[in-house]
Amino acid sequence: MRNLVTYRPYRPASANFDRWFDSVFQNWGLPHGSGIAGSAPTAPRVNVREQADAYHLEAELPGLTEKDFTVNVEHNLLTIASEQERKEEREENGYVIRERRSGAFQRSFSLPENVDADQISATFKDGLLTLTVPKSAKAQARQIAVQSAA
Repeated sequence: MRNLVTYRPYRPASANFDRWFDSVFQNWGLPHGSGIAGSAPTAPRVNVREQADAYHLEAELPGLTEKDFTVNVEHNLLTIASEQERKEEREENGYVIRERRSGAFQRSFSLPENVDADQISATFKDGLLTLTVPKSAKAQARQIAVQSAA
């Protein structure tokens, strides 16, 4: 059973078609999900695992540091977001080259009611963000001792 789901706010059908059309032609010739060349991905890939005591999310954020993105929880909505603008200026063969690159993403997940949002923890290493979302103590399974009636 999937308790942790991607949050997708309502969009009119025309917006979905426009988004699909843009996704096909926006990054022509670039790897899927790469965003603008040399910038942050447009939508990080995420694995979600459920264990007895917690949910574990692993998000791929290559090329970023822990200062380049934020993780927020508000009203049982977990959001990973980044907005970057990189500027580069150099001179080559008498020309001044100014390049601006930017990239942004936002990925949100609706948390089930059985989690303890105050105890969510995050680690980041080698481009992999790992979030641990513990389940609340009252939501965890426990065995009930059955006593014989006298």
